[in-house]
Amino acid sequence: MKDINKKILISLIVLFTLMLVTLPVLFLILTRQKLKYPNQVLNEVKSYFRNVKGSYILETPLVDDASYPGRIIYQGGITQVKHNEFTQYEFYVDAKNGEVLNIVEL
Repeated sequence: MKDINKKILISLIVLFTLMLVTLPVLFLILTRQKLKYPNQVLNEVKSYFRNVKGSYILETPLVDDASYPGRIIYQGGITQVKHNEFTQYEFYVDAKNGEVLNIVEL
């Protein structure tokens, strides 16, 4: 009887441990599928500019409730040649629907 109880206890511990590991990974996968891909967003923003010489996007979405309440956003930057000088911009895009929220010249 004690051996059966030990086996059940060990099985429950293993099952619980697997659940603890699997659930967060599953949550991240499902959440990630709802967001636009960062490179897709970057290419869309780059299409608004000419003579792009450099660009970047932070691949980890941000939450900035002060500026964009209730939105998950991507932040990135563009460098372009304008009047023979480098001009830099910072942009903010809604990570769920790809809407450009703001482009700021630095």
